[in-house]
Parts: sequence; structure tokens; C-alpha cells
Amino acid sequence: MRKSLLSLMAGLTLLLVLLSSVVSAKTVIEVWGIPADDPGKNFLASDFNAIQDEYEIKVVSGAFGFAESPEKLMTAVAAGTAPPVVLLDRMTVADWAARGALMPLDAIAERANIKRSDFVDAVWEACMFNGKLYALPSHFNLTASYVWNKDMYAAAGLNPEVAPQTWDEWLEVTRKTTLRDHNGQVIQSGFQFGYHALLYLLSWQNGGVYSPDPYTVTVNMKENVEAMDMVLALYEAVGGRDAYDVFDAGTVTATGQDKFSGGVAAATRMGTWHFEMLERYAPDVNCGIDSMPIPQGGTRANILGGRSMVIMTGTTGKELEGAIEFVTWVAKQGGLTVWRGGRHLPARVEDFEKLMAGDPEVWDLSPLSERYRALVRKQLEDVPNGRNRPINPVNAYLYDMLIRAWDNVTYGKMSSQAAMDEVQTQVQRALDRFWSTQR
Repeated sequence: MRKSLLSLMAGLTLLLVLLSSVVSAKTVIEVWGIPADDPGKNFLASDFNAIQDEYEIKVVSGAFGFAESPEKLMTAVAAGTAPPVVLLDRMTVADWAARGALMPLDAIAERANIKRSDFVDAVWEACMFNGKLYALPSHFNLTASYVWNKDMYAAAGLNPEVAPQTWDEWLEVTRKTTLRDHNGQVIQSGFQFGYHALLYLLSWQNGGVYSPDPYTVTVNMKENVEAMDMVLALYEAVGGRDAYDVFDAGTVTATGQDKFSGGVAAATRMGTWHFEMLERYAPDVNCGIDSMPIPQGGTRANILGGRSMVIMTGTTGKELEGAIEFVTWVAKQGGLTVWRGGRHLPARVEDFEKLMAGDPEVWDLSPLSERYRALVRKQLEDVPNGRNRPINPVNAYLYDMLIRAWDNVTYGKMSSQAAMDEVQTQVQRALDRFWSTQR
């Protein structure tokens, strides 16, 4: 009996050793840029790991993300310790490609039979820089739809079923839905701020352009200055930037809620990903959705956002092989995988057209309730109006400078014209400096 037990234990030990060797034989591929709280993007790693035994995708949460400064990735690139794969915000692809940090993917895409015509064209365009492909897409989102609280509209004497259609109407309803206490302090804001890319949207609606080509910026053109004036007017409609900041800091909402879902803002701009979060944290809010209001004589616009997979320069050997396997699989399968999280739209034309046509098999992949799916369907009407943010090698610097201008104007430090003139000078100088090094 004892001998049989020893033999069994020895066999189990051998089996564990063999299993351990199988696991350790997998090549680990680190991926940065997948947020821990985004279920759909995390499905990319878990689904890929489940269908093959050669590679293990390891998501490093918090290592690098859109909301973080890029210093961590910069440091890793400089030290030669960058991860093989990063899920990079497409608005920064040109910046990183210009630094030489990203591997061109044209040949990889061709071998995998991945073509531009397979994807929503604007999404593919944002993956390119200087004539080369540096990222492979799978999903996208619309970042700016007007969402309002119907009950707050009704309480203010407004038609709760109708959103403002013009900038003038937007300012008026913002004033009417902003409430103050007996001390004059804002306790309900008519609009929730915090999204600086809104300035791009307002400019496009007004006929403005920020970077007509990779060599030029036109920040201080009249249409863009007027867009910044509209930002200032919106703050003034709630009592000014200082009053809004006091409101923003002083009103406490539950974990996971912003001011709108927390019931203290009458309207906000929302991206595709917000609906899953709204359903989770404020399932009973009585809201409507429409395109963002436009200036008199303006045009509809929205911002196409999202992230795409890149392979970092310096990736070699089995890590490179695994990185290629993963990013090409994501390009082909990842759109519907991410859509299962309810926050982002599939970028492959075949999948997206099914979504637009109401294909129940595609819609049923989403965890959203029918109520919130209806909001997404309404938002999809704005897809033809979607545009990319500027594509140039100093786009991140441009964005940072526009945030600075936003603050200078709304805090009364500079006029819109002076603030945009400053951005124009500094960003064009940086752009010229970059291209001078490429000759």
C-alpha cells in the first residue's frame, strides 16, 4: 500500500513538473495601455490566451494610459525596456511614430491580408503617419454627443424631449438649468465641463481647422478663436470658471459617477463608452441624446476616438512573433470582442455595417439593456460626421497647449485671440523643428 502511494505521488509530481514546463514554455507578451476597468479591451487578452498555447498576453494595468502622462512609456523607450505591444490612443500614433518608437506595420498587415478597405476609413487613416502604417485598429468610438436630463429640463420649463440645436440655444438652456443656493453658489450646473477636446469639435462645427497637413497648424484662424469664445460663454452661462470650479470640487457624487450621472448636472457630452458606465452607476436617469449643438450656419461634427495596437521598436525574437500574432488577431477579431464590453464600436466595415443594420446577433453581444442600446443607435447617426483629431508629429503638444489656452481664457488671463496666437507660435515652431531634423 505504501509503495503504491509513493508511486502515485511520484507520478503526480512528474505530472506537475511536466505541466509546469508546458506553462513556462509560453512566451509572455506584455501589453500596456489596456485600462483595468474596461471589460471589452481586457477580453482581447483573455480571448487570445484561450485560443492558443504558444503565447501568454500579460496586461500590465496602470503602466501607461490615455489619462496618464507619457513619461513612463518615454522612459521605457529610452531605456530599451518598452513592452512589445501598446494599445495606444490613435491621436498620439503620429507623435510616437515620429520619435521612432513604433515599428512600421505595412508588411505585417500585407502578410496577414489586412487592408485599409476592411476598416472604417477615418479609423485607418489615424493609424498612419508620413505614408506608413504604424497601428492596427479594431474599434472606435464617437466621443461627443449631447446628453441631457429630461427631468431637469422639465423643471426649468423647457421641452424635455428636445435638445438645443444651436449654440445660442445651448447657452440659453445652460443658463436656465443652472441652479444656485441662497448664497449664490452653483448646486446644479447646466452643463458638465472637463473634456478639452470639445474645442476641436466646436471649431469644426464653425468651419475651423487645426492642422491641414502634417507640416502646418492654423490654430489662430478666426473660426477657432470663435470656438474658444464659445467655451468661455458656456462657462459664463453657469456663472464663470471660478464658480464652476467651486461647484465641481464641492459636490460629492458616488464612486464611479460624474456630475451628470450623480444628478447635479443637467447636460453633458458623452462618448460611446459612457453608456455602459451610465447604466452601471445611474440606471434610472431619465435622459435623451442628440448631436452637439452647432453655430448658426455651422455643420454637424463629432470626434472619432479610440485606441489601436502598436508594436514597439526593438521588439525581437519570440516576443516579436507573439506581438505580430496578437495585433493581427486583434485587427481581425477584436472589434466584436471589444464590443462585448458595451463601450466601443467595431471598426471592421463588415462588423460595423451589421451593427448599423441592426443585426440581432451583433447587438446581442453587447451587455447594454435595450434602453441604452437605443441611445447608442441614436448616436450612430452621427458617424458620418465623425473626424479625426489632427494627425501630425507634435499633436500631443498641440493638445497640451490648447488646454493651457482653455485655462488662460476661462480664468480671464488672456483673450481668446491672444491665447490662440500663443499656441500657434509655439506649436508651429515645434513642428518646424521636427521636420528640419528629417531632411
